[in-house]
Amino acid sequence: MPAYAQNGTAFASVAYDAAGKTNADTSQENYVLFYQHSSGDIRKIVWNQTTWYPSEFVTNSARIGTGLSAVSFGAPPTLIYLYCTDRDGILQELRGAHASNEWNNGTLGTAGFKVNSYSALSAKYQGKCGKRGNIGWVLYQSDVGIQEALWDHDQDSWSNQVLFKDIQPGSDLVSTIKSSAITAWRLFGIKKNLQLQEYVCNTPCTNASNPWVQGESIVSRMDGPRVADDKGAKGLNGVAVTNSTLEIGGASVNNSRLIYFQDPQSNIRELNNTDFSNPLACPKAGWQTPRPARTLVSKPIQAVQASL
Repeated sequence: MPAYAQNGTAFASVAYDAAGKTNADTSQENYVLFYQHSSGDIRKIVWNQTTWYPSEFVTNSARIGTGLSAVSFGAPPTLIYLYCTDRDGILQELRGAHASNEWNNGTLGTAGFKVNSYSALSAKYQGKCGKRGNIGWVLYQSDVGIQEALWDHDQDSWSNQVLFKDIQPGSDLVSTIKSSAITAWRLFGIKKNLQLQEYVCNTPCTNASNPWVQGESIVSRMDGPRVADDKGAKGLNGVAVTNSTLEIGGASVNNSRLIYFQDPQSNIRELNNTDFSNPLACPKAGWQTPRPARTLVSKPIQAVQASL
């Protein structure tokens, strides 16, 4: 962990292979971690297979408490794009490469997208997306709800739209891409009633006007449009998160999607859903197979923090 980090700093990280090949062995990968220093600067530290290098300055124009997200793409020198919120509350993009520490403003800031205070950010780079060309996005929270800043890479231009208004202010956002015969974009967020909710945009690369919808791929056999926990119908009404952190994490592993959250009893829990390569098949799968929600850390969060 970096020394003298801003209390409550967001983190963003990317991995790259300086040799220009894909390594299954993570010990051969290089990692970049971005964080906010106690001075307010955004800095990065790099793991280069053997050691963490001293932190390097990236920018001093970010808002205190900014969300952070990053994407990387392209052959070496791998391009790294970092997203944050500036002091005026405008969504910004910094462009660099793994082989240098020169950072330049991208085109996103000129669009003037206004970000809510302490909004989390979730950026992804799709790359080739059917006839739409190369696509990327940043999901953020404004005063009107979750918004999508959509990047047309080929034209280097941005557009945005409001996706969902029912979102808890200051809560986390996680987005994933499922690229297969049917591509689906997914967003996980926390509603105002503190329930976890999945949102999905099906076949976005073949239908540019295809909308994001709520709950289409997360209908549970136990609890309607919300994720059911392992107590089923007799347990919580869906999966509630604690109001103390409003943080969630997620990943896609093979054909499964994993979501991590803290429940009202301060347990860290996992939810798992198998995709079956079809975003419309998930209502049949539910969020309890092959592994139900399970407790990973059962002692109070204060005790967890004290042990770190």
